[in-house]
Amino acid sequence: MEKMKRYYEIAKTFVQAVEQQIGPGKGPDKKTEVFNLLKKVIGNKLTDEEIDKLIEAAVFEMNYILKLKGLEKQAEVNK
Repeated sequence: MEKMKRYYEIAKTFVQAVEQQIGPGKGPDKKTEVFNLLKKVIGNKLTDEEIDKLIEAAVFEMNYILKLKGLEKQAEVNK
């Protein structure tokens, strides 16, 4: 379980880095880039399906946080 948490942290870092590098849109291209980076780091310790799930979870978390920050900014504007 600890290793999976570590892999997830690596996935989050890669997702954020690729998002900054490529920017909005181009989801499939970004996912492929992150997938390839994770394969290089993790190797065959996880299946392709497990890596895919890590990426999806990291993207979900990133989008959730960005949405919350957007809501906070909107609330400040509406004061």
